[in-house]
Amino acid sequence: MKKKEFHPELDALLKSESQQAIRQVVKAVPEDELSLAWRSGLNERLRQIRPQPRWRTTIGRTWKPVVGLALAGCLALAITFKPGMSDAPVSRGNLEASLVNAYNDSANVEDLVGAGLSVREVGDTTLKSDSSSQWTEADLSYL
Repeated sequence: MKKKEFHPELDALLKSESQQAIRQVVKAVPEDELSLAWRSGLNERLRQIRPQPRWRTTIGRTWKPVVGLALAGCLALAITFKPGMSDAPVSRGNLEASLVNAYNDSANVEDLVGAGLSVREVGDTTLKSDSSSQWTEADLSYL
């Protein structure tokens, strides 16, 4: 830790009238923001002073597209060749099981759809017959 030394002559010089006047002038100077055009010009001059090697600029411009293409290729391969998916020929037992699974899936979809007409109900209600004569008393009570 530094020792604080007391210098009375320096303190007296800092408190003089000329130093106070300079302090007021510095405080009165408006603080300007540097414009972007000025900063851009400075950056251009700095690049001209110290040019970078050509191989470095080439690598700097090309690494992002190369990495992007590599990631897109990996994603395409991952989607194309899903692990665990095999194109094994369907045997007779697998065919029957797949038909049962397809039926169960379609039945489950109809249950999940909720309120509304199923495919069978649409066919029943769109018959060309006069449906007004087939009403019962229970149907009229719901109206």
